[in-house]
Amino acid sequence: MNTPMEHSAELSCSHCTTQIEHQFCPQCGEARPERLHSAAILNKVFASVFNIDKRWPATLWLLLRNPGKLIRDYHQGIRLHYANPVLMLLVFGAFFTFLYQWKIYLPEVKIGEVSEQKKLEDIIEIVMQYANYLMIVLTYPVAAASGWLWRGSTVAERYVALLYTNVLNYMVSLVMLLSGVYEQHVEQMVGLSILVMLVVFCYTGISVRQRFWPGIWLGCWQVLLQQGIVMLLGATSAVIYMLLFKLVEYQESLDPTRYL
Repeated sequence: MNTPMEHSAELSCSHCTTQIEHQFCPQCGEARPERLHSAAILNKVFASVFNIDKRWPATLWLLLRNPGKLIRDYHQGIRLHYANPVLMLLVFGAFFTFLYQWKIYLPEVKIGEVSEQKKLEDIIEIVMQYANYLMIVLTYPVAAASGWLWRGSTVAERYVALLYTNVLNYMVSLVMLLSGVYEQHVEQMVGLSILVMLVVFCYTGISVRQRFWPGIWLGCWQVLLQQGIVMLLGATSAVIYMLLFKLVEYQESLDPTRYL
């Protein structure tokens, strides 16, 4: 009678017909042949899209406890045990936006029912919230413009630091959102969010630079730039929307059937 190990040695790879003694083919990396199950399909989809594994808890814990060590390790090439910062930012940004829409609200821009100032405010708020999805792009110019406060670092190194810092900011914001703090202070939410971001960025800056005032200046500068870019994006979107709205009003005013 064959033992399980002997039985596994008799299996051949479905892709290249090489004998498989363990879980994966040593030649092409294909998994050993087995019956297909629904759970396996879902697991592969989940792993491909999110790639969330046991590195996430360790990365999140170190990000909370000592973000400077995490960022310095990543810069020095110690990356195997840490989750990818781009993927983490995507997941946390999407999760935060979803919960924000569910627990609080996103305003709807109504035509003809509110003042133009209210429309502009609503558009800017919508853009600022959906800017979470663009944070991967928006942080790069911030990293490029922060070199004078972090000499000796490359743009890519500062970019990775900003990605992890924004993940930490989302973690703190999620706690405040789920605890009801943002819901109880909806009117002051923008200012409260900026205050949270300022604390998180300064905390990370001090941890990375390992000096108090250089870390404070770095954190304040990065918050100023990042929020400035988001607000500029919101203002630009609001202006474009209002121009399109005025164009629609003008075209309607030229419609001769409005008097019939």
